Amino acid sequence: EGWQMEDYAEMDLYKLKPFNHTGAPASFEEAFERGPYTLVNNFLVDAGSPLYGDVSAVFSQKAMQKIAIVSAIDTGFFENA
Repeated sequence: EGWQMEDYAEMDLYKLKPFNHTGAPASFEEAFERGPYTLVNNFLVDAGSPLYGDVSAVFSQKAMQKIAIVSAIDTGFFENA
């Protein structure tokens, strides 16, 4: 249900194309339009996310400046407010 909420928010707020299956892109091509979700790791913690799993990817700041969508809040849950 959580991924469906995020998917609906991206389609409604950002007017992005829907996936074939709600909240579950079937390929990189299908997911390519969507921005990556990132956070600034101010605490420099080298651990995975308790919500998303044991592995965390590390992106360069230069790459994220070109492609990241920035929001001060979790836009997926903004739809429920």
